[in-house]
Amino acid sequence: MAGTLAVILSGCITSYREYVGGSVMQGNGGTREIIKGIEYWEDGAPSRPFRVIGIINDRRPGGPIPMALRKIEVVTKAKKYGGDAVVMLDDNGQIVGGVNTFNATANTYGSTTYVSGSGVSVPVIRREGKYEVIKYVSISRK
Repeated sequence: MAGTLAVILSGCITSYREYVGGSVMQGNGGTREIIKGIEYWEDGAPSRPFRVIGIINDRRPGGPIPMALRKIEVVTKAKKYGGDAVVMLDDNGQIVGGVNTFNATANTYGSTTYVSGSGVSVPVIRREGKYEVIKYVSISRK
């Protein structure tokens, strides 16, 4: 099983780059989920002041197992670098190939041959996501 999981997850790359020089921003709200103590925003951004501290690029196969692990891996990376939340900027899928199988059986009875078969074609998809890693800031009011 461990070998199978390694093959499925090969090709998953979640990288972090520091973002320098960002100003304090504030979104208009949106949809969020709390994962491992980190806010995960997919539509919109927090309606409280924050500063972008990094960018996460995530690239992986588009299958069910790699995609089920994506949010956890993204928030784990954000937490490692001091982020309070991640905001999804982009999510794209691209078909990069396909896996085709075909099975046929032929049976002959006397002078008549019967052939039956089936085939399956499954696309191989690569998913790429881009996220801002944000840190909440306090605005002092005088």
